Amino acid sequence: MSSSFLETWAVMEIYKSFSNCGQISPLGYYRDFNSREVELVLNVDGSIHPLAIRKSSSPVKEAKKFDILRPVTEGERALKLGAGGVICFANDLLPIDARNWYIPAGLL
Repeated sequence: MSSSFLETWAVMEIYKSFSNCGQISPLGYYRDFNSREVELVLNVDGSIHPLAIRKSSSPVKEAKKFDILRPVTEGERALKLGAGGVICFANDLLPIDARNWYIPAGLL
């Protein structure tokens, strides 16, 4: 399975989850001028939840990329940075740190 296919599949599964509940999906992505990106950003109740999507079963240091969203959490229109995660082929839902998780793709 290619990484592009996995990204498309994961985003569509999350989109369908919101759609099946009758909600407008709060999906977005972030990419800056240095080509740093967060594949999926959920904007729910004034909090942003970053999600990376990786083909590996144990991607290393992916959650550190979420620090590029820090400027969004500052200023007068600041958003709260909520819990995030890395959607991957891990066997179980595992904590990465205090606010981020490895999320098995099968749970979507």
